[in-house]
Amino acid sequence: MPRKHKYEQVRDVLRKRISDYPPGLKISSIAKLHKELSVSTQTINRAISDLVDEGILERQSRRGTFVSRPEKSRIIGFIWPETIRRLTRHPYMAAILHGAQMKARSGDRHLLVASYTDGTHPAFLDGKPQVAGLLILFNNDVQLVKAYIDRGVPVVLIDPFVRERGVPFVTSDDCLGSHEATMHLVNLGHRRIVHVTVDLSNCIPLESRIRGYKDAMLEAGLGGMTYVHRGPFERWDEAGGEAFLDMLRSVQPTACCCFNDDVAAGVARVCHEGRIGIPDELSIVGYDDSGIAGETWPPITTVRVPLEELGHTAMRLLDQLIEEDHLTGPGILLPTQIIERASTKAPSTRGLQTPCVEEDTAGRY
Repeated sequence: MPRKHKYEQVRDVLRKRISDYPPGLKISSIAKLHKELSVSTQTINRAISDLVDEGILERQSRRGTFVSRPEKSRIIGFIWPETIRRLTRHPYMAAILHGAQMKARSGDRHLLVASYTDGTHPAFLDGKPQVAGLLILFNNDVQLVKAYIDRGVPVVLIDPFVRERGVPFVTSDDCLGSHEATMHLVNLGHRRIVHVTVDLSNCIPLESRIRGYKDAMLEAGLGGMTYVHRGPFERWDEAGGEAFLDMLRSVQPTACCCFNDDVAAGVARVCHEGRIGIPDELSIVGYDDSGIAGETWPPITTVRVPLEELGHTAMRLLDQLIEEDHLTGPGILLPTQIIERASTKAPSTRGLQTPCVEEDTAGRY
């Protein structure tokens, strides 16, 4: 490799130094750099001229030389957690991504999708930030969010598992949606209603849906009959199915209000294998209406989340942050809607005699 000229060496030194400078900062004068670097003013001037040609520096008449203020990137990063691999292939994510993409396209922006493992290796931050802003789906790492905020990159969280104070987010009103799902069953005449969720800690949507269920049961005068069953987060295996059947035998509910449609589909499969009729013996309500609820048999009554609107609204909010050069903003809750299908009906007249009880296992509802 040929040896670099002196001005090229100075140019590389200045380029590396400037990479840590904020846009608009005035750099040292040629006279000062001459003393500091011990090279001729002609060499420094040529090095600076090259950096001006590259757009890294800009000269202002009678004022000096400044770090350029580059045009804001038109690229938006869209990130989901690699630790939740199953969700990356889920139609839930695809619908949200599509909504964000349509809004971005209307504003002449482009989405770049990536996954992450933890906050110590944030995507799009190799050197200077490569994106104008970030949308993070299912955020479960506060340190990741801080990594972007500390670099001045605005972030909007979509359906976050955990939130960071001041960082804007968009999600569905999970508490109200779960409340409405439970009241749908109550209004059909059910009194023995269990909430079936997943074994996942520190998850805001999960806890909000449990709270909505319990609030509805309390409102209906059934507060002493609440019961929350936690199944596996991934597809139910034989042990998970047996645990659910054991719960049905001991608690004898007439209806299940499920954390999401995947859980509802798992319940339906276990009931089918156990020859438990849906909805004749057990009514089921899901949550999300992400696709699978309409494909099972019977089709599952569910709470529809406006998935594309989640992405669209998040992108609109991020646009506003970018244009106003803000890093903080509001949280937005979007309304949900009950979609009635064939998985729910009035309870059987034969009745089940075993009352529901409050689950009091440590650390669980």
